[in-house]
Amino acid sequence: MLRHIQNSLGSVYRSNTATPQGQIIHHRNFQSQFDTTGNTLYNNCWVCSLNVIKSRDGNNYSALEDITSDNQAFNNILEGIDIIECENLLKEMNVQKIPESSLFTNIKEALQAEVFNSTVEDDFESFISYELQNHGPLMLIRPSLGSECLHAECIVG
Repeated sequence: MLRHIQNSLGSVYRSNTATPQGQIIHHRNFQSQFDTTGNTLYNNCWVCSLNVIKSRDGNNYSALEDITSDNQAFNNILEGIDIIECENLLKEMNVQKIPESSLFTNIKEALQAEVFNSTVEDDFESFISYELQNHGPLMLIRPSLGSECLHAECIVG
């Protein structure tokens, strides 16, 4: 599945066009925001939306491009099942150096475990709550999960 999304990612990002609706399966529709610790974290599609993402430190980022220039933002990233696609997208955007952090690395490693993928698919909100409690301050960057968004970054194929 990850390879499929990775392959789809490049073509969709370059052309900025939507995938035909008949060929995709959306994630479950989660709430548009999480407020589990008193901070509002917005879902966001970095291709088709410039909605503000509010980080735990109070800074606002209007798009993924803003985050690539801020190392601290990378240290606060939690991308769930889409972290590998995020990394590939940054490479396609010619970001030469992707800052490393323990959270960024751990999420990438966890992605390779079936049990992790099942956990995220089954109960994403519980996973987010767990990460908030165990990893401290973070910024949640998630693609838009609504039916209006058809980009490869926002769906599971």
